[in-house]
Amino acid sequence: MKKWIKNNTYFFVQLCVTLFFLILLVVFLCIRSSVAASEWWTRHAISDYLYLFGNMNRWLPFSVTEVLIVLFVVALIVLLVMGIVKLCKKKWKTALHLLVFIPILALGAVAWYYGSAGIAYNREEVPLILYEEDLSEEELEEIVRYFANDYNEISEQLEYNEEGDVILPYTFDELNDILIEEYSKYESDYLSNNILDLKEMVFPWFFCEIGITGMFFSITTESIVNTMQPNASLPFTMLHELSHSRGCMREYDAQLMATFVAIQSDNIYVRYSGYFSTMYSMFNLASAISSSLYSELYNARTPQIKANVAYNNNFWDQYTLFEDIGTWFNDLYLKWFSHTDTSDYHDPGSSVTVEPSENPQEPPKKTITLSTYQKMYVSLYMGVLDIE
Repeated sequence: MKKWIKNNTYFFVQLCVTLFFLILLVVFLCIRSSVAASEWWTRHAISDYLYLFGNMNRWLPFSVTEVLIVLFVVALIVLLVMGIVKLCKKKWKTALHLLVFIPILALGAVAWYYGSAGIAYNREEVPLILYEEDLSEEELEEIVRYFANDYNEISEQLEYNEEGDVILPYTFDELNDILIEEYSKYESDYLSNNILDLKEMVFPWFFCEIGITGMFFSITTESIVNTMQPNASLPFTMLHELSHSRGCMREYDAQLMATFVAIQSDNIYVRYSGYFSTMYSMFNLASAISSSLYSELYNARTPQIKANVAYNNNFWDQYTLFEDIGTWFNDLYLKWFSHTDTSDYHDPGSSVTVEPSENPQEPPKKTITLSTYQKMYVSLYMGVLDIE
């Protein structure tokens, strides 16, 4: 055995590294199988990891994530090409050493990501404090009208460019500071205390092509944002990525927390972005109440909102070349870690059930079940929206 190890030292080291990554991955999978263990790991191990490496990484003025991804892809291609060349030259042992490096790198990346983020996908749900009492359709209509009117009113206070997109009077760094301050208002044991600065993407045009507006990469502890996206959605996207860095790894949870912060903001730009990204949920509720209410409120949107929505749609219609590929990879990632797909980014809306009345003379009983997004709006209106 010693002689074999001596003669195959390089291969032995590769084998040991592979076994190490496999054992590490199995341990992480075992932790992830328990909600309680996942919760503890997220609140302690992941939080400490983000604090340590995040505070080191924040001093680098560029996106380490994109650099690392490029280097990783280049390394895989180089190893593959060199391995094939050695095979063609019948240098079997050298070729094997080179090609074995590919699964080792992939396995190491997966194990590292599972430990720094994947486990958090099985933690408890965000402990939002919501208004749970039943409300009449008249009361729900009053709430929907309130937020629809607020959306219209603040839209008229903002300035827009010629294409119809809202003009943000902040630099990226200024907006970053504003959003971190907004998020700092809400403390919870569920959320990590480490609110890390956001960074701009180095290659935003590429991420536009694959339909990605932002990304949190736990290995580098970075939240990077695509600044080419429409300004109307930028603050909300930044809040979404900040939510990931505070431990909300599931996309739906990150969307909930971004909504939670945005719609409560006193900053009209932040609140407008929150409405712009989630008001469809309240229009859905209006539709559940009555089609006439929906038509009234939807058509009553200001010309500024309509133009901004049109600009947003036209902007993303430009980028269709690799959209399906980007969606496929994103769906694959989400199904792997959270057993969902990109539909998890959106609110499912309210559901309506109609039961026949016991008295034939009375109309059928209609019940509207609110979605979590809608409950958040209702809870904010009722003055009880909070997080434990």
